[in-house]
Amino acid sequence: MISHLPIGPTGKWYAEAKVVVSHSSCGLGLCHVNSQYIFSSIGELHLGGTATGDYALKQTTGNTFHDNANAAYGLSSTTNDIIMIAVDMDGGKIWWGKNGTWYASGVPDEGTSPAFSDLSGQYYFAHSCEQGSTLEWDFGQHGFTYPPGAIYDTEGFKAVHTGNLPEPAVPNHDDTFFITSVAGNAVDAAVDGV
Repeated sequence: MISHLPIGPTGKWYAEAKVVVSHSSCGLGLCHVNSQYIFSSIGELHLGGTATGDYALKQTTGNTFHDNANAAYGLSSTTNDIIMIAVDMDGGKIWWGKNGTWYASGVPDEGTSPAFSDLSGQYYFAHSCEQGSTLEWDFGQHGFTYPPGAIYDTEGFKAVHTGNLPEPAVPNHDDTFFITSVAGNAVDAAVDGV
């Protein structure tokens, strides 16, 4: 699964994933917009395990994966647990947590104890699971279980939706695009609006 909207290269972002059905091989995290994961079939820990530039947490062990390397980081998750993900693209950092507590004593709004601190570019939230696993993502559309804010150390982090994205590069389409009309036939034509 890949989210519809990418995040980055700036901003602070937050999402949650509820473990509906647990399985031994399920990774969740970030997939770089140029990742091979986007174009490959979903396999065991493709996300973060083998795709260069991706970042993942293995749901059943709490280990992190990045560029073919894994490391102990958090705790295992099982059915009905809520996995939290905070991403600070301004600082290039990512944190994971479970049920209201950040792993490794992380404090995202202070920038301390991230799982990784070398993110750059744009990413999609993503997961890769073997058959039988089910995760239910919440990008704010359902109302977060552990909403961004001071109580969960995520002050300034935002849900991933169009209202939180940067202003478009073309702020006033009237200055860039305009409508013309042509009246007449192929012989006599009057162009209006040019």
